[in-house]
Amino acid sequence: SVSLGTEFLVFTQYLRVFFFPIVFWEFTYEWERSFSLGEASTTSSALCLCLTELPGIVTTGKLSDSHEEIDGLIVCGVLAGVGAILLLTPIARKPGQGEDSRKLLISIIAFFGIGVYPLLYSCLRTEPFRWILRYLASHLRIGIVSAWLAMLVVVIIYFPPQKLNTSLIVARKFYHLLAMVMFLAPAFLDMELLRIAFVVALVGLAVVGILCIPRPLEVSLQLSKYMGALTDKRDRGLVVVSHIYLLLGCAFPMWLQPIPCRSTSLSGLVCLGVYDAVASVVGSKLGKIRILWTRKTLEGSIGGAVTALGFSVSVSAILCQDGASELGPKAVSIALMTLFEIFTTQNDNLVLPIYYFACLRLICP
Repeated sequence: SVSLGTEFLVFTQYLRVFFFPIVFWEFTYEWERSFSLGEASTTSSALCLCLTELPGIVTTGKLSDSHEEIDGLIVCGVLAGVGAILLLTPIARKPGQGEDSRKLLISIIAFFGIGVYPLLYSCLRTEPFRWILRYLASHLRIGIVSAWLAMLVVVIIYFPPQKLNTSLIVARKFYHLLAMVMFLAPAFLDMELLRIAFVVALVGLAVVGILCIPRPLEVSLQLSKYMGALTDKRDRGLVVVSHIYLLLGCAFPMWLQPIPCRSTSLSGLVCLGVYDAVASVVGSKLGKIRILWTRKTLEGSIGGAVTALGFSVSVSAILCQDGASELGPKAVSIALMTLFEIFTTQNDNLVLPIYYFACLRLICP
């Protein structure tokens, strides 16, 4: 006989099949300029996976295949961030008159107060704000959060995009470097805190993306000016998603495998904070030889691959004492990632960490 747990798992598989075309149509039709087909497919798959985990989270506070309440919290955060974009953007895209602006602010408050807050309460089994205060009650976690806030304030005030006197591609990679500085040390000191911080940041960036839609609100004008200085042709849609992809690319390997000394956990930081940043800067400054029909250069791809391999092996050797044993598998994984990055037309911030993570899972011991 089939157990109730097995029946539930089969039911969730059918739910995912049902939800996927609906969500995919929403992304490709309503936001046809914000998402490519590949990005819409990837995002829809992740959202459907989270949606079908909701019944287990509401009843037990945990995922169907996990004993960690943090995993349930991550799913709630992903649903809150993507749900905010899906549900609130139609309100934000209306003509920005004063009454409509007030409706948008009320809608944001109602979405998080009526929709997200009870979901978090069901997941955590306690009042969410009280849980956060208890969770942060340690000197290490307070110090990490304080350092993050200080770095963000310094970057926003003293290094806005308008003051970065360089090309757009180099200016964008500055924020990849910022991600490395902010996330690498906490990944070894307290990865659980970092996993939760990614969730909070995702929700915050979703709200920022909604507020960036032009309106007479002063905060919308300032956010649009700040974010608009970093956009390129891939961000021509209603909602700018590149910065959200950067966060997700760094976050999801740690969400899926939160083990600091596993190469897969740091795969997002390696391919975005090291490989992609170095390849773009070297290619734009020193690149001469174009690779076939692409815009990528041989110098940039080689520079990014060599730097990523050296960084990954060095971190493993210094912090995990296993750098030499993973040299061969990591070299093969980075070589495959380099080929994928050269020929893909999707947003690197989203698809590159997924591909590199998969390569490491298959090749590394």
